[in-house]
Amino acid sequence: MRNSPLTVSVVLMFFILTFSPMPGKTLTSRTIGVEKDGTIGLDSYTCTGDVDKLTTPWQNAVDGDWNTKLAWNNSLLGDFSVVIAENYSLPISTTNVTWEFKAYHCNNGSLISTPMKIECWNGSSWISIYGLDDQEHVNEEFTETINIPSVLISDRMTLKTTIMYSSHVAGAIPPNPPERLLHYVEYFEGKLTEPAIPEFSSLLVLPSFMIATLLIVILYNRKKTEA
Repeated sequence: MRNSPLTVSVVLMFFILTFSPMPGKTLTSRTIGVEKDGTIGLDSYTCTGDVDKLTTPWQNAVDGDWNTKLAWNNSLLGDFSVVIAENYSLPISTTNVTWEFKAYHCNNGSLISTPMKIECWNGSSWISIYGLDDQEHVNEEFTETINIPSVLISDRMTLKTTIMYSSHVAGAIPPNPPERLLHYVEYFEGKLTEPAIPEFSSLLVLPSFMIATLLIVILYNRKKTEA
């Protein structure tokens, strides 16, 4: 017995409804410590270096507020640095994560070739994943997103961010007076994220069904005419 277009379309509709995600469902393996938007919760952190040369609390770098920052006392002369280390626990099945951060780069002297760098611990050594060139993002706030290499992804990850400060007085060249050079990075915040797999919208189910049904009817009538 030959199946009618209606029978075939009903069966097709059953499969579409059965295997299509429900509204709002994202096809990802989420566990405790991973937010709905994919942000992975911070386990612990440390801040070392010249924290006494800051004018703001170093905790601003890990408070979750992207409007607060680590700000240097830019009246100082000398070379200083601060290192923020952040520890994360990831789902074992995680294979893709990104690191996003926000910073400010002040440069009127190019005193440091790489005033900011980010490294990831691979279990035995620190591996560089980002370095800010002294000619990038000059005198502006900026954000960057870094794709973490898969070989560095594990159930325990540590990221280390180093920001630097340098200020010196250049020798006077008569008739010009001595010039003060200033170069530093101020750090706002960073976050580790597991990108979500795009979901199939349930809004596409009905249009897909209608198009499929129309195609079935056309093919059925064509075969019927040929017969």
